[in-house]
Amino acid sequence: MRQPALPKFVFPYVSAVAALMLATACQTATPAPAPAPSVSTSRDDIAPPRPPAGWLALIGEYGPDSAVTIVLERDNQLWLHSASGDIPLVATSDTVFTAANGPRRRVIFQRAPTGRVARLLVGETPLARRQVGPESGNQLVIIPVRPMDELRREALDAQPPVERGTFLPSDLVELTTLDSTIKLEIRYATSNNLFSTPFYSQARAFLQRPAAEALVRVNAALRPRGYGLLVHDGYRPWSVTKMFWDATPDEKRIFVADPALGSKHNRGAAVDLTLYDLTTGAPVEMVATYDETSPRSSPSYPGGTSRQRWHRELLRRAMEAERFAVFEEEWWHYDYADWQKYPIGTADFERLAGARSQASSRIDERVVDSIVAAGMRQQRLVGLSVALVRGGRIELAKGYGASSLEPSVPVDTGTRFSIGSVTKQFVAALALLLQEDGKLSVNDTVSKWYPRLTRSREITLLDLIQHVSGYRDYYPLDYVNREMSKTTTAEHIMQKYGTLPLDFDPGTRWSYSNTGYTILGRVLERVGGKPLEALLDERIFRPLGMLQTMYEPTRPERRASGFVSWALGEMEPALLEGQGWIGAAGGIWSTASDIARWDIALMRPGFLTPASREVLFGERILRDSIPTGYAGGLGVAQSQGRTVFQHGGATSGFSATNVFIPGDTAAVVLLSNTDQNISAAPFSRMVSPPRSTAPPAPRRTQTAMTPPTPRGDG
Repeated sequence: MRQPALPKFVFPYVSAVAALMLATACQTATPAPAPAPSVSTSRDDIAPPRPPAGWLALIGEYGPDSAVTIVLERDNQLWLHSASGDIPLVATSDTVFTAANGPRRRVIFQRAPTGRVARLLVGETPLARRQVGPESGNQLVIIPVRPMDELRREALDAQPPVERGTFLPSDLVELTTLDSTIKLEIRYATSNNLFSTPFYSQARAFLQRPAAEALVRVNAALRPRGYGLLVHDGYRPWSVTKMFWDATPDEKRIFVADPALGSKHNRGAAVDLTLYDLTTGAPVEMVATYDETSPRSSPSYPGGTSRQRWHRELLRRAMEAERFAVFEEEWWHYDYADWQKYPIGTADFERLAGARSQASSRIDERVVDSIVAAGMRQQRLVGLSVALVRGGRIELAKGYGASSLEPSVPVDTGTRFSIGSVTKQFVAALALLLQEDGKLSVNDTVSKWYPRLTRSREITLLDLIQHVSGYRDYYPLDYVNREMSKTTTAEHIMQKYGTLPLDFDPGTRWSYSNTGYTILGRVLERVGGKPLEALLDERIFRPLGMLQTMYEPTRPERRASGFVSWALGEMEPALLEGQGWIGAAGGIWSTASDIARWDIALMRPGFLTPASREVLFGERILRDSIPTGYAGGLGVAQSQGRTVFQHGGATSGFSATNVFIPGDTAAVVLLSNTDQNISAAPFSRMVSPPRSTAPPAPRRTQTAMTPPTPRGDG
């Protein structure tokens, strides 16, 4: 839900607290105190203690709308807070306090005959207690204007607004299938909500997969502190939003979303949640309750206790670390980054759960775990991230082993790995996008930008993309030598290796060349007018929702550490390539889930034009009619009548495998932080089962220069 803008604390006249502040300032014999801290001074990683139980009845709001005074607890002391400033109080009895500085004026809490605190005396000025909180009627209650059954029938028959533009494919996943320790208290599956009517037939929570995976990481980050996530709502079918709107009187529609616009919940990119205590299983104390419609609901409301505010800030920091943004009027509501790129959803929970059940019946996670465990032992892998796509949806994404050893950090779905030469398919696609913009043609020769490179008038950008240029590879070794441990530039690599005699005449042979992609990357930067990092982010990463993907990141956040072993020796940290050596040939860091999203986008029409797809997926045939088995940054092969695209990647301490099968909209992504990887074959059979009646695959003749797995930036 949402609420109107919070009332401003405006003071047109001098309030009792302001007068007390003024008197304090006029005491020349008493120095002015240092400004009170706005948050608890307790250590961030330790929850503040609970205040004395008797103080809870005193904490609240007092005075008229024009001069609100908040009584709050901070650092085990009560304070008066107003627009004029903060005044610490010292207790002389349960209900009598004095100002801790300035004149020793008394502050008295007076109780009504019922025993509830009803008034505050600041000096001689009385301030009536304000009615704030659910017990005072601030838990919104809406009496539907029409029978709910009638509204439900109309909503189910209605259609959401027509949206224009390109949206990411919807991939709603159930939270508890990713992490069973995330608890649910789905209010709209019960009558405990503002309409006192159930709207969902099942207590379930779904989010778009990137948001769901991010929420799992939030939950994991909170666990060492003794907390877990308690979810109240996630994806909300559009029909429910329409029911909310149609059931609400006009004067209260400020509290509900307009179905003509759709809501972030409808897109599966918003979540309502709080924390629960892992020891007791109970929800933690917060300043305000869920769905409360009072100023206390603001994530910046200063009142309450130190412990309540600490819980609220702990949740906020954890969520913001995973690209969630809090709604400015509701501390419990968080929107995932790029929420606007997802379409409005209409599927109900039964349909989503049914589709998931059918799709999941053929992939047994225990079998995947067993294959991974055996492969990691055999290849001596430190860590591995796996993503499996079937039917155009990510059916499994999971991390195994360690992201780093000292300290020991487990791999999760948000761990970034160097993907090495899997980068090349992104750079090839970027070239085609710029061709679609009319800024270049892949048939342009290199001489248009770099006329001094060897035989640049005979070599096209497409020759660079498909490794038939003849430029000598600058990274032929399988380890980082002394030269490559130092910083360099693309221009240096081009000058040193791009001016050597060619290994063969252009277009006559196939030979893997990182040098060619270094040249291509510089051409794209000159044509696009921006660094490659910005071009990839603007044209590919962000449009496809690849929020965890980066090009040559300089900060270590959520990046795995790479490891190598020599012969049968122990694993040791890898010596990474120096800055500038990888670049367009292999500089992307990503997660298995993000690469899976890339595969899905490539397999579906829309991201590239048909003409661009033809180039990206088209196998290069040499001048003597010999097929190369290579397309646009992609290896291409036939298996049981199906075309399979694949590419490996290996940088120092990392190995990546990306395989996708467009005919089945299936893919396998394996990212390792060791200089080895496990086979994709058993996973390929899971997502694209063998066909018993498949026609024989056509024979492919590979040139002798074709390496089975590219090394270095490969």
